Amino acid sequence: MTPSARTIQHFKKAGFFVQNVEMFIPQINIRRDLFGFIDLVVLDPKSEKIVGIQATTLAHAAERKDKIINSCGKTATAWLKCQGIIEVWGWHKYKIPIERKYWRPKIATVTLDDLPPCLLYT
Repeated sequence: MTPSARTIQHFKKAGFFVQNVEMFIPQINIRRDLFGFIDLVVLDPKSEKIVGIQATTLAHAAERKDKIINSCGKTATAWLKCQGIIEVWGWHKYKIPIERKYWRPKIATVTLDDLPPCLLYT
């Protein structure tokens, strides 16, 4: 199961609205994320939040967060200024289950404080 599929499953079980927004471009054999960094969009009507999620393995989570900060700073800043939340979900299979689950995500949030100050005023 892919990290995106695990994340979708997690949110659907919790009753959230979740949509995969990553697209595959077969002509050039690449995947393209929404705004360069979002794989999934999650809506939580109860808390009135919208979350853009980059789903990956724990081994790649730090580099995905760095990519958002360093390569997608303008779109990430715009997303955050529009009250969106950015999270990187790094999935890992643990040896000891919690609530009968071996696969659990480590979640890192990207905030305006993480982004270069020059982007905050554009």
